[in-house]
Amino acid sequence: MRQGYKIKEGAQPMKTIKQRAVTINKRRVVEMALANQSGDGNGEGSDDGPTQGLYAKGQTELYIPPPVVNVSLSSLPPINFIYTGYRSLWLYRTLTGF
Repeated sequence: MRQGYKIKEGAQPMKTIKQRAVTINKRRVVEMALANQSGDGNGEGSDDGPTQGLYAKGQTELYIPPPVVNVSLSSLPPINFIYTGYRSLWLYRTLTGF
């Protein structure tokens, strides 16, 4: 759901590819998955690694989030902001009611 689309129910990927790990955290997750696959725990498993399914636009639908109901600003955490001018003060007063 990277671009606001979710996969339709029952859709099969058109193609599966080896998952790319760009960030350090993602690389760690992939390494842990490989270590768990190998079974011996030393991280030297097969070179297959985790795969990622690719879906066409027709296999997805627009994601519509559930509506927000009965939320008051008093239930939200306090806002930390740096006063940078009139607009910040207006925003603070609008959100807090002061």
